[in-house]
Amino acid sequence: MKQKSLPITTIITIFFTTLTILTAILLGMMMGLNLTKSAKVTSRGNVGQITLSTPSVVYAHDGQLVTEFFGSERRELISYTDLPRTTIHAALIREDKDFFEHHGYSVAGTLRAAIGSIVAKIFKKGRVTGGSTLTQQLSGHIYANRGQDRSIKRKVRELWWAMQLEKHLSKQEILETYMNKMPFGHSTYGVQAASRYFFGHGIQEADAAQSVALVIQLSAPSSGRFSPLKNPNNLVPRQQDVLERMVQRHFLSAEEATAQFQRFWSDHDWSRDGSSTAFFERLDLAPYFSEYIRNEASNYLTGKRNIYTDGYQIYTTLNLEHQNAAQDEVYNGLERASGILNEYRTRYYDAVQPNIPTIEGLALLFNLPTLRPQEGRGKRISMDYITAQMIDTLDITTSLFGLRKAHQVAISTYNKEARRRNAGRVEAALITVEQETGYITALIGGSGFTRNNQINRATQAQIMPGSAFKPLYYAEAIASKTLTAATNLDNYPKTWINEDGTYYRPENYNLQYNFKGTRLRIALAHSLNIPAITVLERIGIDAAIARAARMLGIQDPMEIGRTFPRVWSVGLGIISTSPMQMVRAFASFPNQGEEVIPIAIKRILDRDGRVIVDVEAEIRSNQQRAGDRQVLNPQAAFIMTSIMQTSVTDGTLYSAYRNFGTTINQPIAGKTGTTQNWSDAWAIAFTPYYTTAVWYGFDKGGYTLSIRNEASSSAAPVLMKYLTKIHKELPRREFIRPAGIIEMYITPDGERFTPLAEEHGVRSIKEYFIAGTYPEESYDDNADQRGARNVNILIEISDALSSGEREGNLTSSLSDDKDSDPFTIIPPNLDLTLDGDTGGIYENPADPGDFGLL
Repeated sequence: MKQKSLPITTIITIFFTTLTILTAILLGMMMGLNLTKSAKVTSRGNVGQITLSTPSVVYAHDGQLVTEFFGSERRELISYTDLPRTTIHAALIREDKDFFEHHGYSVAGTLRAAIGSIVAKIFKKGRVTGGSTLTQQLSGHIYANRGQDRSIKRKVRELWWAMQLEKHLSKQEILETYMNKMPFGHSTYGVQAASRYFFGHGIQEADAAQSVALVIQLSAPSSGRFSPLKNPNNLVPRQQDVLERMVQRHFLSAEEATAQFQRFWSDHDWSRDGSSTAFFERLDLAPYFSEYIRNEASNYLTGKRNIYTDGYQIYTTLNLEHQNAAQDEVYNGLERASGILNEYRTRYYDAVQPNIPTIEGLALLFNLPTLRPQEGRGKRISMDYITAQMIDTLDITTSLFGLRKAHQVAISTYNKEARRRNAGRVEAALITVEQETGYITALIGGSGFTRNNQINRATQAQIMPGSAFKPLYYAEAIASKTLTAATNLDNYPKTWINEDGTYYRPENYNLQYNFKGTRLRIALAHSLNIPAITVLERIGIDAAIARAARMLGIQDPMEIGRTFPRVWSVGLGIISTSPMQMVRAFASFPNQGEEVIPIAIKRILDRDGRVIVDVEAEIRSNQQRAGDRQVLNPQAAFIMTSIMQTSVTDGTLYSAYRNFGTTINQPIAGKTGTTQNWSDAWAIAFTPYYTTAVWYGFDKGGYTLSIRNEASSSAAPVLMKYLTKIHKELPRREFIRPAGIIEMYITPDGERFTPLAEEHGVRSIKEYFIAGTYPEESYDDNADQRGARNVNILIEISDALSSGEREGNLTSSLSDDKDSDPFTIIPPNLDLTLDGDTGGIYENPADPGDFGLL
């Protein structure tokens, strides 16, 4: 008798039943193995104690957010109670509609995924998909390498950990952890960070359409397959589907769903870069300051502490009003300086353009093919070719044939064109310190913080300060009582000999000299170089270096040796220092000579609000242990402050102050500095509240800002505009006058003023002295000797010029009631290479023809 075959449906049922049983056995065995491996974890009772990586947050002095530090994960935590209901509904509908009913897993879903894995293994195609509950997704992300491991072993491990999470955490805790832990794409982790990145606001403000768009990102966060920025077309149908299911479940009305969907896409920013991440679009209100904070914090967060993941709260000294004012003024000034420099470069190019036909004519006349630019070259290419390839031939040829003028044109063309081609980008720096506390309230370190421009010139750059350095050793002259503000200093061409036997012959800007000498106060205010080296000579180079090093905060003898060359030109600022060091030094003047240590971080707290490091307290404690904080005695600090006030009222800062600073209701003192060839422009000033340095220049030497961008017309106006803003509405203060200061009236020559001087119509000037240092000579003592002294100086000047190296016209004005250069030597045909500040005449760009003394 023929046996009947089983129906096909029965065969299929048996097959899948057997497969299910085998799968269940396999799952049980694998879960047992995972249970054994994980026993030590559960025995410690730390299941569910999940520490989420969170960024460290930087706050300004008033608690405003400045920026965050995070690496690959940008996360912001939110509690379950703060999650909007629409966001929870969207997540559950999209990812796990039975979340509140199951125990962490779905049997049907798990078997479906397991069978799919077996089929994939047999047929060598496909991958494990589907079947994961929300709890399984979370456990897989935390414990099972869900993002990379696609094996069935990983699914089993994920299932086991999901059961543990359900055992140790409530449903609300699981959902809260899930919404904070999971990746949402573009380097954002957690729904709160994702909402801020995609929509610019917190998740509490998100509507249903935005919430749906966010939870859809969970499907493919790394690839951005459903990102509204990268692939909006992929997102649209899925977003509509979830909104429709929310309507079906009565979580919102059809009208609300439609309106919110339409608003989502009508408000969408289609211009945003889909390849960008939260890291590159993070909020940062002071990027150079933030980078400085990151480096400083790393000195305190040592060992296993991680500034990118441990969620520290870093409270700083930054004043955002100061920072915003600084950014406005510095970058406006940078634009102006760059515009002037570009105009300068253009003029150079225009000046040499007409010489190209002359050069080609010379090439044809003397049959010099290497001299002749190739046919078809444009003027610009010809210029590049001439300067790069032909300058040697031009030099030799024009010299050989005695073509002096052509030779000068050739060399001039090369030099000017080389400067144009090598000129770098103008950079900038600003730093403000509150001298009473040392707080850094504003900091800018460059022309713009980008991936390729992160050098912080305010703290890291080593820049020549030029004449801005002079007050640091003038202070030694006053403090040591070697000189006074009234001391009459030589101010005519002189030569000094360095220790190695080389000669040093500095020049005053514009080659202006005063044969009678110039008082120290006026010499510093007008940044005269000959009197400056005279001061250095009177106090000695070693004493000058020691004082400057202490004021700059340099203590290591090796560093002092590297920083300060023992040559006379050190007096004109040929050292290398940073704006922060210069601010530190200048801040001691209004601080009665006490050192001011710049502070950027007040304290660092952990994510729970516990103080990890009280940075400010440590600095204060170290100061206490160090003992003497005086880098200058109070009397010398006061007199130096008074002298630098003259720089503002009648010196190199005057034009900027007159045009931009007269509304500052505070006394101001300061100094400018311009280095050789106008490479660096400095302006440093202080009030009873703050000390600020502004710098413009280049990262590399050999470039020029141009004469129109020297300190008094580039950095100084920016400084004055900025000071006006940050002192607005501050009550007026005066610089503190210590005991031991004497007032005395003197003559313009620095002698004591007497009735005889008044009879002769000599002007009286009030001057400050440290007690016991006032002038011993009076006008009466020198009335009969004045003419003889002037004759002796004239003879000395004549001897200096008689060698033939300098010839010029001498013009004399001997009025005693004039402080400004009564005797001027203007020798022609001089090398105009400059050391120190340029000074000079400044033309107000807002009022052409309006000039002021720099």
